[in-house]
Amino acid sequence: RGITGRIWHPETQGKNERSHQTLVRFLDAHAPKNLDDLSKLLVRFREHYNYRRRHQSLKVGSTHLTPGQAWEAGEHRGSDGTPIGIEQLQAKADAYRDKQIALKAAASSTDTGGTIMATQQQAQEALPVQTGKLQDQPSDLVQITRTNPQIYYRGRAFKVPTHLVGEHRLVTTETGFTLFSTLDGEESLYFPLPLRLASSKKLMPLWQVHGARIREPRPAWVLKRIDYEKQHYQLELTG
Repeated sequence: RGITGRIWHPETQGKNERSHQTLVRFLDAHAPKNLDDLSKLLVRFREHYNYRRRHQSLKVGSTHLTPGQAWEAGEHRGSDGTPIGIEQLQAKADAYRDKQIALKAAASSTDTGGTIMATQQQAQEALPVQTGKLQDQPSDLVQITRTNPQIYYRGRAFKVPTHLVGEHRLVTTETGFTLFSTLDGEESLYFPLPLRLASSKKLMPLWQVHGARIREPRPAWVLKRIDYEKQHYQLELTG
C-alpha cells in the first residue's frame, strides 16, 4: 500500500531523494546520448542496486543481503484492483493528524507532577474540541514514533533506539520507570527511580541514565552504556 510523506517535511522523503542522487551521479558519469542509452543505463543501475550491491541495513547473521534477496525472502500479496475507500483514507488522515497534535502538545508542555510528558492524556488537555477522539486514550499509553524516538520524564527528554518505536504501557513505581509493549506485554524499557544522571542536559540518550536497560539492545548501545557507567558512576556492573 502506497503512503505519502508529510508536507513541508523533506526528511520524510530523504531515503528516496538520496537514492535519486546516486542515480543522477551514475547517469552523469556515463553521459547517455539518447533515450536508448538512458534506458540501458537505468536497467544496469537497477540490476546492480537490487541484485549485486549488498545493503548495510539488511544484515542476516554474518552476511548482508541485497535488496532483491530481501524482497524474495518475504511474502508479498499483489493488489486485487479494488480502490481504497475515501472513508478509510480520511480515517487514517484523521488518526495521523490527532497523533501529531498530541505529540507536539506533549513535547511543548512542562511536567510539574512528576509524570511522563509524552502521554496522550496530557496532550488532550491542550487540544481543540475537534480532536476529541483522543479522549478515550488511557493516560498511561506512550507512543514512541520513528520521527521522534524519545520518552519524557520530569521535564527531561531521553532518546531511545528506533527499534523501540511503537505503543507502550507505562508503569511507574517509587523504584522504577517501565514501559511494556502493548503488542506482547514484554518489557521494552526500564530505568530505576529516583532518576540518577551525570548531566543536566534536557535531552540525552537513554544509555546515559544510570541503570537503564532496553529490550534487545544492540551491542553498540550496551558498550556505550557500560563505558558511561564506568566513567560517571563508578559502579561495578553486571550483565
